[in-house]
Amino acid sequence: MSLRGADVSVVIPVFNAERFIDDAINAVVNQTVRPGEIIVVDDGSTDSSAGRCEAWVPDVTLIRQDNAGPGRARNVAMQAATGSLVALVDADDIWQPDKIELQLAHLAAHPDQVAVFGWMQNFVDSSAHLAVGPNAQLDAGPAFQPSTMMAYRTVMDVVGPFDEVGPLQGWLDWFMRLRESGLPIGMVEELVTMRRIHDDNLSIRHQASRSEVHRFLHDSLQRRRAREAQ
Repeated sequence: MSLRGADVSVVIPVFNAERFIDDAINAVVNQTVRPGEIIVVDDGSTDSSAGRCEAWVPDVTLIRQDNAGPGRARNVAMQAATGSLVALVDADDIWQPDKIELQLAHLAAHPDQVAVFGWMQNFVDSSAHLAVGPNAQLDAGPAFQPSTMMAYRTVMDVVGPFDEVGPLQGWLDWFMRLRESGLPIGMVEELVTMRRIHDDNLSIRHQASRSEVHRFLHDSLQRRRAREAQ
């Protein structure tokens, strides 16, 4: 199977990330294999994020929306994407230069797989005032996170869109649905993403509450029961 950088649409949701977005976009633009398109969705930022993203045009396609959360931003970008493959990156994360190259090679070598992830390493931003706890995971390791994934866009037809409810908006729920689908996924045993730890990390400020986790598990159980009843 022959896969090219031109087949890849990169999706970057942005909200008030003026300090970090240039690093994120620069890491995508300077990949060893350049993607076919980079879609940035500004989620109603109140800082200079949108202006910084606009400065990257035409290297990026900028879509603006009223603040609705990362779930909606990812869904909007997915609808606009034209590539057969989609790779996600959060606005405060930084890809390694060969992420696209490594993951394209993996998918080409494993044509049965519909998505591939990779290793991630956290680093603490110099501006951070928070105490780094055990969740920091500063050692690199395999990570099933948005910024480590590349997937065929048709996966969305099976798994469905990202959840647009709740502070974490979608990733845990979407990944659970991906695993439930039984679709084969892979892992590149290489570092592909650096995750920035800073005071405004969405996943740090909004750890999934018990009610959210209960909702995810309840929905997952209902989906399994519905499949078994068919």
